Amino acid sequence: RVRSDLERQFQRRRDFSRKLSSARERFEAAKANRRQVELERSRSQRDISNRQDTLSMVRMEVDALRDEIGTLVDSAKVMGRESVGRWEKLGDAELLSNIRTERELLRQDERRIHE
Repeated sequence: RVRSDLERQFQRRRDFSRKLSSARERFEAAKANRRQVELERSRSQRDISNRQDTLSMVRMEVDALRDEIGTLVDSAKVMGRESVGRWEKLGDAELLSNIRTERELLRQDERRIHE
């Protein structure tokens, strides 16, 4: 009877040892998975931050261009240019090209005035 009790205790201890080993393996796997998830989260946050910075800069450029467009439109109205009304019908690329042209015309007019 003592021997069978000892054998059962050894068997329980071996079972417990196997379960403990298995639990440790799962724990280590979970820790490795958590590190990977944290690394991906960190990368994602950095990418999001960079994209937010880029978006902020683009918004500032758009606002600056809108201000410049308003100034150019006002100047064109004052100077009596007929092209102002048709700007609303242009696509973005054409509008930007026309804005640059108008800006250059204004700069030329300013140079002539100063000369």
